[in-house]
Amino acid sequence: MLCCALVKKRFLGFAVGHLAASLLGFLVYWGFGALVSGGEEKMWSLTGMMMLLYVPAGAVKARLGGWARPGFREGALAVLLPALCAWAWAYGGWGMIMTGIGREVDAAMASVSVVGFYLLLSSVLLASPSFCMMLTIFIFIVEHPERDYLLWYGGIFLAGLLPPLLFFLGSLLGAKSPAEGETKGGEGPCPAGPQ
Repeated sequence: MLCCALVKKRFLGFAVGHLAASLLGFLVYWGFGALVSGGEEKMWSLTGMMMLLYVPAGAVKARLGGWARPGFREGALAVLLPALCAWAWAYGGWGMIMTGIGREVDAAMASVSVVGFYLLLSSVLLASPSFCMMLTIFIFIVEHPERDYLLWYGGIFLAGLLPPLLFFLGSLLGAKSPAEGETKGGEGPCPAGPQ
């Protein structure tokens, strides 16, 4: 098995922090954002503010969970596993949408496209900072048609990578120093090889 108990703990910790940051981000974007005018600049600044919510979420979760500073392997997995889930969700949903666009399709393919749409739409609450980042990029592409649509795919990549990366960096701020001892439960660092 590739993951050890600490990676699982960090993955689940990210999930809890991610949902908290998404809920706060949703309230910030749709609550505060509705009160302020400013167009595209406002959207970029609010999206950046929402993404930065992952740093304190990671610090709080690390401090409350008694996490120690991870080794390279554990840290890389703590970022890559949630990012892979996000990329599968986003690229998968986008791919499902694209199956029913631009050509004649049967009812089954059209329903796959609808499922993909709702899959991505669910990220309004499940991943509001990433959703708002992609919404901002989409509006930017529509308003600047000379831009290449590869910006969209690069945006999906960043929207999946930034939340776990920022959460991880925040968890380093809240992590126990080596002088404070091991993590709760007495787990040591991840072993060097696959398990």
